[in-house]
Formats: sequence, C-alpha cells, structure tokens
Amino acid sequence: MRRSRRRPLSLAIALISLGCGERRPPPVEAALSDSLGVRIAELPELATTAAPTWRTKRAYTTDDAGVLLHEAQAGAFLPDGSLLIANSGSSEILLFDPDGVLVRTIGRSGEGPGEYGYINWLDAREDGSVLVYDVGLARLTTLNADYEVEATRPLHTGVGFKFLLPLAFDSGGTVLATYGRSNVFNLGEWRDTVPLLSIGPGATSPDTLGLWPGQEKAAADVQAGKLRLPVGFGRTAIAAGGGGRVVIASTDSLLITVRAIDGTPTLIVRGAGDPTPVSERDRSAWLEEVTGLAPMDSEDFLREWTRGPVRETYPAFGALALDDEARLWVGEATRPGASTRSWVIFGADGVPEGRIELPTSAPHPLFARPEVLDIREGRIALLLRDEWNEQVVVVLSYASVD
Repeated sequence: MRRSRRRPLSLAIALISLGCGERRPPPVEAALSDSLGVRIAELPELATTAAPTWRTKRAYTTDDAGVLLHEAQAGAFLPDGSLLIANSGSSEILLFDPDGVLVRTIGRSGEGPGEYGYINWLDAREDGSVLVYDVGLARLTTLNADYEVEATRPLHTGVGFKFLLPLAFDSGGTVLATYGRSNVFNLGEWRDTVPLLSIGPGATSPDTLGLWPGQEKAAADVQAGKLRLPVGFGRTAIAAGGGGRVVIASTDSLLITVRAIDGTPTLIVRGAGDPTPVSERDRSAWLEEVTGLAPMDSEDFLREWTRGPVRETYPAFGALALDDEARLWVGEATRPGASTRSWVIFGADGVPEGRIELPTSAPHPLFARPEVLDIREGRIALLLRDEWNEQVVVVLSYASVD
C-alpha cells in the first residue's frame, strides 16, 4: 500500500546526526586467543572496546517510495543490491530496486504454491533464488531467480513448530532454527528457554543443539483476566543468521557464540565487565516510554500495565546480526528514548573491525521486533518505527572512515 502523508523530521534527523552520542570512557583493546580451533575475543565491556569508526550514508527508505508497511517481519538483499521485504500483514513480498523504487509484489494470501499466510523469514542466495518461510503454514518455499515457486517443504513435526524462526540454510537442506513459542501463561514472573534446532531434510524430529534462557515475562490477574506486563530492562535471548552461520545468546551476560551450519562454534565474544546500573532517571524514562506504547489508554489499564518489574541493571547487550563477510555485529543495550544504537563489528578472527552508530526505535514492550533485516555488500536494512508507531525500512550504506 502506498502512503499519502509525509513523516515528521525526527527520523530524518536521526539519520544524519549519527555519532553524536554520550561521552565514552577510554577505549580498551580486545584480547584475542584460540582454543580448539575456536577464535575467542575477550572484552572488558562492549562500550569500551577499541575499534575504528565507521560512518553511514542514507540510501533510501520505504517512505521514499510511498509504501505503507503492514507487519513487515523480514528482509533480504539480492546479489544485485535489490531488497526484498516480507510484508507479512498482506502476505506479500515487496521487491525494491537498488535505488529504492518498488518494482514488484510477489505472492498473495492463501495456502497454495506461491501463496502465504504469514512470512517471518527470507534468505537470498548468490544465484538469485530466494527462501521464504511461512510461519502461518509452517512451510519453506524456494523461489527461483524469476520468483517462481521451485519447491516447497514442510518445516514442522507438530503444532508447536508453526512458531519456528529459521536462521540459516545449507545446500544440503539442513535448516538451523530457533523456537520461541510459550505454551504456558503464568501469573507473576517466569522465563522460557529458547533452543537452537537443526532440522535435516526429511527429518521427523529436530536435533537440539543447545538451550538459552529466553525472554523475562510477567503477568498479573486483573478484572478482565490475565494481563501480560512489560519487564523493564528485562533479559532475553537474541538470535540471528546469515552466510551459513548463526549466532544466539542471552543478554544476561556478554557471552556470544557464532556457529557454523553444523552447530560447531567458530567465534566466541565474551566480557566480564560490571553491568550498567539503571538510574531513577532511566526508570522514569522507561515508564514514560512503555506508557506511550500501551495498547489501551484507560486509567485502569495503565495502572495495571505499569506494575511490571523493573530490573536494577541494563542487559549486557541489545542486538545481534551477521553480515555477508562473516562478521558479527553486536549492538549495545540502549537507554529509553534513544534514537541511535552503538554497534561493534567483529571479524571472523575476532578482531574488532569497526564501531558504528545506527538508528533505532523503541522496542515493543512485550514482543521482540526484528531491527536488522539484512547486511550485504556494504548496505544494511533496518526495520524501525516512526513517531506514529508505523513501520519504515531504512537502507544505509556503510564504510570505514579511513
């Protein structure tokens, strides 16, 4: 759908004012080592890691094309620089050329070949073919370079697996995925576990490669029933994939492992610094932010909505991504109201290759939102929210300052 109104200037300002954040302590070099073929980068903490500065340049946004996104969930750059966006609310894939012009829509709502229920993952191959996972139908579709259906494959062994999120896929048909479904809704506070699953072609059940503590959750018993509550500065598990690799870690501590498609660790980034305390000002800013994101604005609802627990320290990090050059991107946890996030980029050998500031927007108070859709060929696609809480994809190019 095309939009007819213009955005406020705040997002545009964020795109041209990167690098103007708060003062940082002196940088500290990472200590690098090897252990049983695994590269290890030891950090004092993420915020003080020494790395060259990278800069960004605005390429385009989906607003430039007048496109209104509806529950966009995934994206992937094609080898020629074009961008695919899963507009899941309309069961379509949008194709933008390298200049940001919308040139085609792919698919429609339905259950047949080339039809989709709810797309939550895209992956583009070097030959131009595209993998599409439909979480609504629990089906993986392969499209050829002309976006015609080449093959389909179910990716489930039961009802629960309709909530799979694929992360990486190899030429032999093995899929690495995570699984975030919660079958229990408790009162009080609780936390699920998040697995890393390996699903081979024709497998009747997945292999579990590991388990991580998932999102911290809370709920209260109210007059209308049970109500999920936001957890301030809560911990969670974050996963990303790309280039036949995956990364998954819990934000409780700085202990991040990149794995090959067979689950073998290839890089570990870890640090032992003290967590950043949450100040009273931070608590007040968080409360204001989640109040503004509440699904209802009645006084009774807001009273219950803001009863959730608030942690005393920040998570160890806030975001993860992998690019097409085997690099790991680690985003710092952001303060409430922040318009940018600082990222440290590690090479496959663990060397911190760059530090970059990228636009960000307020996280959903209850559910994880994808922030980085894809990073390829010197471009990054970010999924953000504007002042009206509408989605917009921002595409930036990046490079080192030198």
